[in-house]
Amino acid sequence: ILHYTGTNHRDHDDVLQALRSIEERVEKINETTRDFENQEKINTITKMVDFHNVVSNNKNNSNNNKLDLYAPSRFVERRKFILEGPLAKAKSGRKLYVYLFNDLILFTQLKSNSARTMTKGAKYWVYRKPLFINEISLQANPMGKNKMKETCFQIFHTNGVVTLKAPNSSEKSRWVDALKRVLNEYRDTDKERKTRAHNPKNFKSKFIGTLQVSLEGKEIYVQENDINLFCNVNLNRQNNRTEYSHNVPNPYWRQ
Repeated sequence: ILHYTGTNHRDHDDVLQALRSIEERVEKINETTRDFENQEKINTITKMVDFHNVVSNNKNNSNNNKLDLYAPSRFVERRKFILEGPLAKAKSGRKLYVYLFNDLILFTQLKSNSARTMTKGAKYWVYRKPLFINEISLQANPMGKNKMKETCFQIFHTNGVVTLKAPNSSEKSRWVDALKRVLNEYRDTDKERKTRAHNPKNFKSKFIGTLQVSLEGKEIYVQENDINLFCNVNLNRQNNRTEYSHNVPNPYWRQ
């Protein structure tokens, strides 16, 4: 309708406003649908994987003996499922099934038929402690043989490195692209969070007490016979100056 309504037509502005309103409603519906699908996926993973005896490292999780995918995330507003698929450890060949979320990587392995699990119907065990996004970096092409570069990539973390092998080069590209996207989103979010935290406008101006500051100068060269030394102290939006220290090479202020 807007296409056939000229800009000079009396109904043009009303049609444009109606279109924008429809687009906003459609976007809200799509967002709600994505949230529902994400929640359903997390529900499925929770039923498929036995999480008992895996420490979550999440201070918001009251159950310290079990990783809880429903618990609030430390790094993002809401945990979202990104990617899943079979991978293998490059050196040992151990087969893994890996889940990537926007704040962590979960490594699982297929449980044996005779093994008992705490989660009824679980298909996988948790292979190792999850790696959180703030602890890792990605190496898309491992150092070494060229053959490894076709299907392998490395994840560096605080305690070492995990070299993973994808079934083929296209699957490797899919994992590498997803990991890069998650890492970039986390870094952008973390940078924005730190910027807000250090913004003086976000500090409350309510008086809570007096801060006493001690400053000391060491062997300051006094070129002239008559010189007054002082320091400027800045805290948040407050700017204060110390008292003058007259011709003293090692001044000391406590104010």
